[in-house]
Amino acid sequence: MNRRWVRPLGWVIAVIGLLLIGFAGGQLLFPRTVVAPDRVVAVETESSPVAEAVATMPDLLGLTSDVVARVLADAGITSAVTTMTAPAAGPEGVVTEQVPTPGDEAIGGVTITLSESVATPELIGTQLSEARRLVESLGAVVHVTRDVDPTVADGTVLSIDPEAGEPLGPVLRVVVADAGDALSLSALPFAEPTSCRAVDSAMLNGIAVQDSVACRFDDGAAAGEWVLSRRVSALEATIGVSDRGDVGRAAVRVLGDGKVLAEATAAYGETTQVRVDLREVLRLRIEIIAVDGEPVAVLGDARLLGTSEQLADLEASR
Repeated sequence: MNRRWVRPLGWVIAVIGLLLIGFAGGQLLFPRTVVAPDRVVAVETESSPVAEAVATMPDLLGLTSDVVARVLADAGITSAVTTMTAPAAGPEGVVTEQVPTPGDEAIGGVTITLSESVATPELIGTQLSEARRLVESLGAVVHVTRDVDPTVADGTVLSIDPEAGEPLGPVLRVVVADAGDALSLSALPFAEPTSCRAVDSAMLNGIAVQDSVACRFDDGAAAGEWVLSRRVSALEATIGVSDRGDVGRAAVRVLGDGKVLAEATAAYGETTQVRVDLREVLRLRIEIIAVDGEPVAVLGDARLLGTSEQLADLEASR
């Protein structure tokens, strides 16, 4: 080899050696970092079961069976429906009971009870409490009207509508006896000027009567009129001719709103008991016409009968 190439070649080899030694040292001091690609790791978790929605029971009361089926379907209820029947007031074939009740969760089957026509029971003569218990157990409402009748026990059923044996509707109207209170007719003012007047006492056929109305004739007739405002059930009085007046007889007529309700004769030495129904009467009029002579006709112990509330209202309106 030519000596002149030996020295440069040596330098090249030396440089390459130094470079290799430097690279190796750098790897020792600063190792290379290898970046791995991202990995997606699947994490297993316990999944909780999703609760199924439970349908709420709709209100079926008063519906017919065919409508019930549609209402249940609309509410998402597919349970089997068990149908029963039971006697009940009102129309036949409507739901009177249901299980589950409205608003409850519809779990399991559905049971409905349909109404079956029932006859109105015999209630006349029973007490109102007993009649109400029986009728309300059948689903009817009891509407009570009181009628003053002192001949029977207070609260006794006098009449019913509908009558016994007829189909029982949703409402039963019951009239019951009321012992009632009394207000003296003489305590009410006359509606018009009259020849009649209120007297504290009088004698009829030798018997003393109190709180009476006495009428003297004016041209052979007399009349008294009172406003009752439909708050009175009946009028009770003893009719006769005053022992202290002229001997004679008179015809007595009791009218309610222009309609004759009762007629009687007042005679000297005699008495007649009258009881007149005044229910729904707005205006009471009593006419007295002389038949024989011109005696003083008397309505003795004349009492207006009614409930305590009715008579209190009437007296307050004077």
